[in-house]
Amino acid sequence: MKNAKKSGATKEEVGEAVFVASALNAGSAFTKSPTALKNFDK
Repeated sequence: MKNAKKSGATKEEVGEAVFVASALNAGSAFTKSPTALKNFDK
């Protein structure tokens, strides 16, 4: 998450990346996404 923010990614872009990873059956992306999005603003 730190690298995404340093690179200028928005919360919406991170959410979209999680959605795409989930659509590609990346199960861990789906299970970790709530934590990632929750911690984005920290």
